[in-house]
Amino acid sequence: MRKRTVKILTGVAVIVVALGLWYAIAVMVSASKLRRAYAALEKDGRPMRAADILPPKISDIGNGALLYESAAFLLKVQSSPAMNQPDSREHDLLGYMSARASEFMAGTLDPNKQAEFRQLTEKETVTSALSAIKQGTQCPACRFDCDYDHGASMNPHLVDLKNLARILAAKARMEAEAGRSEAAWDIALAQAKMADGLRAEPIIVSQLVRMATVALSCSTIQKLCSATLPGNPQYDGLMSLLDTIEDVRPLVRAVDGDRLLSGEWLFTLPKGELYKQLRQIIFPSYWSETACRLQFHVITFEPFFLSDHAAYLQLMRKHAQFLEQPFSIEQRDNLEKEWLAVPRRYRLTHTLMPAMARIKDIHCRVVADVRITRTGLALLRYRETHGNFPETLDALRLRDVSDPFNGKPLVYRSDGRGFVVYSVGEDLKDNGGNPRQPKLKTDYDILWRFPSAETR
Repeated sequence: MRKRTVKILTGVAVIVVALGLWYAIAVMVSASKLRRAYAALEKDGRPMRAADILPPKISDIGNGALLYESAAFLLKVQSSPAMNQPDSREHDLLGYMSARASEFMAGTLDPNKQAEFRQLTEKETVTSALSAIKQGTQCPACRFDCDYDHGASMNPHLVDLKNLARILAAKARMEAEAGRSEAAWDIALAQAKMADGLRAEPIIVSQLVRMATVALSCSTIQKLCSATLPGNPQYDGLMSLLDTIEDVRPLVRAVDGDRLLSGEWLFTLPKGELYKQLRQIIFPSYWSETACRLQFHVITFEPFFLSDHAAYLQLMRKHAQFLEQPFSIEQRDNLEKEWLAVPRRYRLTHTLMPAMARIKDIHCRVVADVRITRTGLALLRYRETHGNFPETLDALRLRDVSDPFNGKPLVYRSDGRGFVVYSVGEDLKDNGGNPRQPKLKTDYDILWRFPSAETR
């Protein structure tokens, strides 16, 4: 009996020692992966500290962000006309006007609501808000007071900016329809400048909002040209801004910013704080405390956790590299496959990096929009000067009229009365200038047709 006990204890001891050795080796291997991931980032010259990517502090005097915030505040403290409607979620004037502006631009706003919207834009509060935005665009700098110490929850101003941009777009078109050309183009220029106010924010969601607002600005410019053309000051201002607004560096910096301010912040949190965060962003609300604790221990098991961290850094490095390179479907698909191949136990990598490879698509679409808009404006100015459209885009002498998707020149055709200029888009196929249709994911081009189908 005693010998049997000794054998059992010896066996247990061997198992414990073997598990200990396995654990130690697994930790060493995972730690080595993490060190190599950091070394690769340093070799690429990527920023390694949050201080390296944070925008510099600026004085309140000359800070356009404060004026944008005051414009949003003026509208948010006003009750909306739908305040007392039981099903309405637009309780303040900013949200209400933004929703009506979207409907107006989509052509779905009924005549009664259009009349109401026009009246709202003439209210003193609204004109004061629009005036504050214009003053903000004239400031030499723009920095919102973001709390960069608390991970991803640091961008409360972004929804307000999107709402203001929609209102500006609708207001510009209304001014053009009323024959107030200069006012319309002043608003369009202010909208474009406000969009670029997010350029310095080192967060991906901020840059996505910036790109969406830039795309809206391009749409506004193209719509206005159907009614009126910009004067010299507005034309020069728009062309100068569009020439720089497509820069990919803010987006690359945002990838580094998300890595340092969100990813690294989360991976280096004390375990108690990390559990609180994962309880909010990963674990389903219906899970019991016991289930959450068990899953947390699996996620933070040291070999898994270190490997998870290394996988995250490696993928973020590759995404930053991908953004700096020409568009490639193959590279994009390879990145998506690499992300999907990450073991599911690496929960933080999967949570922090949803569909990151598709950000390149979004950026290239916006660059295409910007280049098409800049080219179209130059074509209309050329016709004003020479009486007709040029045979080729070379006559415009623009800095860059290449398609960001394939590197070839944008496709351009003119029938004498108008023109179409377009990019082949992410499918890399020339679809003959076929515009995107609702629910259509492929077989379309990114284009500007002048005059538009509605005005022909």
